Amino acid sequence: MTDHEILIRQAVKAEADQAPHAEAVLTRLRAARRKPVWPRFAIVAAAAAVVIAAVVVPLMFKDNAATDSPIAAPSARVDQNVLLVGMDENGMADSLVLSRVRTDGGISGVSLPRDTVVDAEKGWKLGSIHARAVQNAKETGSADDAATRAGRDALVASVQTLTGVRAEHVAIVDTRSFAGLTDAVGGVRVCLVNAVNDRYSGANFPAGEQTLSGEQALAFLRQRHGLPNGDLDRIARASAFLGSLSEQLQTSGVLSDPQRLEGFLGAVGRAVRTDPGWDLVAFAATVSSQSPMDTKTIPYLDPEFSTPDGTRGISVDKEAVRAFTTEQLSGTAGGGSGAGGGTSTAHGCVN
Repeated sequence: MTDHEILIRQAVKAEADQAPHAEAVLTRLRAARRKPVWPRFAIVAAAAAVVIAAVVVPLMFKDNAATDSPIAAPSARVDQNVLLVGMDENGMADSLVLSRVRTDGGISGVSLPRDTVVDAEKGWKLGSIHARAVQNAKETGSADDAATRAGRDALVASVQTLTGVRAEHVAIVDTRSFAGLTDAVGGVRVCLVNAVNDRYSGANFPAGEQTLSGEQALAFLRQRHGLPNGDLDRIARASAFLGSLSEQLQTSGVLSDPQRLEGFLGAVGRAVRTDPGWDLVAFAATVSSQSPMDTKTIPYLDPEFSTPDGTRGISVDKEAVRAFTTEQLSGTAGGGSGAGGGTSTAHGCVN
């Protein structure tokens, strides 16, 4: 075992004898980031873990958080808008959540269906914007890094046009990596209303509760065909899966087992890419462990809208979407907001 590996194990073990506390874990990651003896892969894994912690930790630790935490809150805090994207191997955005971490410690999110039509004349959908921009940049001679930036910038701009809100930071999660995350926590429990057997995604599950392995989780998250509400049902599945993943992370013993925690951090490090210059540790330190993330899906007009290219998409009223987004991200949104609005991320049995 190398000195670097020993240092990592010691840092993790120092937390293993205590009940996990979100802010304490984030503080340890902050300290680790300043130590030059850590190898680069460990820093990347720690930073990527914070991205997930920024969303998952409030759910994981809201019942465990100490009321008299000795860790002081940052002196300067501002609202931050973050675009969380699940990306498939073709550069298509499978899932998108525009979230806001507010100065009051709350986190609100707006779920944006990938099939939302953002250009009715061309039939372009939100999920394809990144891949189109990357392809166009490469065709005009851009290098891979420049093409990736072009894709990210185009997606941010499209989301801003749709919602009226510009994301200051972007975190992209490789959809395939959810297999590793699932296996790292020993499987994730889900519940299906009906049995499914879809040859396109490979989803073949009975009705009721069941525990998914890594490859099964990918099929569960990828299925589109045969779902009563199409992309909207995929959003419900993703919400249920992430809620179960956070619960499993807390209850499976991963956080108190140094080796398993290292494995999970490694899986996270392989899963997440962020925009350069984002201080992830500082960002996560602003998240309140008392406030879970509240996410609702944007209102829509027609989930079976016919596009010029002969495919189906989800049509929206952009003014209604902007008004809904403003209200939801401010933390003042109430119940539903028109057709399709107000869909909560509370997880249970899904289609």
